[in-house]
Formats: sequence, C-alpha cells, structure tokens
Amino acid sequence: MNYHVDSFQNTVLNKLTSFLDSNFIDYKLIEHAPTPTSELASKIRKTSISAGVKALIIRGTKTNQNFMFCLPGDKKLNNKKIKKLLKEDTTFEDPKVLFENYNLIVGGIPPFGFLFGITTYVSPLVFENVEIAFNAGVQTVSIIMKSNDYFKFKNRYFIIDFT
Repeated sequence: MNYHVDSFQNTVLNKLTSFLDSNFIDYKLIEHAPTPTSELASKIRKTSISAGVKALIIRGTKTNQNFMFCLPGDKKLNNKKIKKLLKEDTTFEDPKVLFENYNLIVGGIPPFGFLFGITTYVSPLVFENVEIAFNAGVQTVSIIMKSNDYFKFKNRYFIIDFT
C-alpha cells in the first residue's frame, strides 16, 4: 500500500533517513495506514507497545524553550520530575508551532530532537527493548531499528528517568 507523503513531511523523513544512512545505521522503513496513537502503531508494526518510542515536545512556560521527551509507548511523562529537571512549569507545544518551527506533526515526531535543535531527554526504559520503532516524521511511515544503534547517539541527548 502506498500512502501519500506531503513534501513538508518528506523533508523530515529525508533528514532522518539521511542522518541514519550517514551514520551507517541499519533500519527498516515501513509504510502503513496513519497511526496517531502508540497502541495503533504497535499493532500495525507488529511490535510491542513498549518498543514504540513516542517523542513529545513540550514548552517551558517561563523560557518558552522547547524540549523533547522520548519514552516507551506504554509510559507517561511524570510532570513533577519534569518540573524538577527543567525548573519551570511546562505545557505541550502547540501543533501549529511544531509545524511552523520544525515541520513536525503530532503523532509523527521522531525521537531525534537534536536534528531539529531541540534539547532531547530519553528515558532509560527505551533501551530495555532490543528494537525500537517510531513514526518517521509522518503518521504513515515508521522506522524500526536496534536500540543499541539509537544509544550510539547518547552524546546528543540526555538519558534520565522522567516517567
């Protein structure tokens, strides 16, 4: 099945796959029906929900700075831990701002905030799975790769417990 990928979304997909290719990372690219939720994505990808990595972009209410938090699909952010970490209250970033600033759409955000200049935090729970899966800039394309390969980029994000 071939799902349409808009040009703005293709830009994100190309940025991501170019980065992985240039770092000699093996991955599987899967086209599928739209998957706006972690539950649906895991069913379509035939992966566990915990292997799915959701990337959430929040904004500090004082600084207006964006931060990305990457966690397994079956986990939730712990707002108290995030407030303690960032030393400010936070809110989810407006989808319009995500699109205008980063060409990203909710439900399609890949866990590579550093590619977009966003400070990124990754839960250590992400590395408990041999493989991770995530939407690749769109809700209709996923990437599955080894979590050890994602770990290779640990100098570009912070590993911290915020779930």
